[in-house]
Amino acid sequence: MRFVYTQEMIDYVKKIAPGRYNKEITEMFNKKFGLNKTVGQINSMKGNHGIRSNIPRNMPRPHARLLTPEQDKFLRKNVKGLYNQELADLMNGRFGLNLTAQQINTYKSNRGLSSGLTGRFEKGHTTWNKGKKGWIAPGSEKTWFKKGREPLNYRPVGSERICSKDGYVMVKTGEPDVWELKHRLVWEKHRGKIPKDHIVSFYDGDKTNLSLDNLFLCTRAENIRMHQSNLYSSNPALTKIGLAIVRLDTKIREKERGYTDTEIRVLTKEAEKNGISYSTFQGRLKRGWTVEDAVNKPLHYVPKRRRS
Repeated sequence: MRFVYTQEMIDYVKKIAPGRYNKEITEMFNKKFGLNKTVGQINSMKGNHGIRSNIPRNMPRPHARLLTPEQDKFLRKNVKGLYNQELADLMNGRFGLNLTAQQINTYKSNRGLSSGLTGRFEKGHTTWNKGKKGWIAPGSEKTWFKKGREPLNYRPVGSERICSKDGYVMVKTGEPDVWELKHRLVWEKHRGKIPKDHIVSFYDGDKTNLSLDNLFLCTRAENIRMHQSNLYSSNPALTKIGLAIVRLDTKIREKERGYTDTEIRVLTKEAEKNGISYSTFQGRLKRGWTVEDAVNKPLHYVPKRRRS
């Protein structure tokens, strides 16, 4: 049931409201009428009846000072030449406080106070190790490596490991830390140097199966098309069929264009020099443009239609 304020209650709030905040008005109202109204309810009642306190919206809070006037005077007297932690220790010892270096730093910054210290060695300062050329901390010799001692993670040349990044077998071939892909070394040992833009891949997809019968050579472009068409398989026979399909498709495209993939790559670079991107160049070829036009015609050139 909705509470209805009596005229006496309204008149009382009108009387005490000027110059008082809602919290104080609520306390006086509840005491007067034996109720338990909240500050929000009294505020709503005032608004409904046009009652105003005519004071700033936010209640002022008492200003909390970090230091008393006496402590502030002492800090100003001793601020010069002391670091923040030193000054905090001095203040704590003198007044029984628990100040931190950060509090001292903030207090000084807010009042434009400075210790005058730069944090650098002043002219004429004598360092602690002056005259101790080659000085070594006593007892540190115990942690030194003995001459000829090898670290615990040392691996000799010929060691193998599985690369955590891509799963390939790696072989250490030199010092101090030279590692190479083992499947490439196996291929070059038995089949010769790997041509430029070619890779060695695996018929069964197992990067640890380094049997020569499981390795095959293909171009990077062929490898990309194999992945794009999902032609790699754990079944070597299916992978071989997929590779044959990619290579046949390449031959067909080369026959239709009259250019090999290698030649197309060279022409693509020429087109890029003329401001024609790779995708635009390929699109022109697919639409039946001559290679010469696809390479050299301006970007927004529209070829004339042939009369039938």
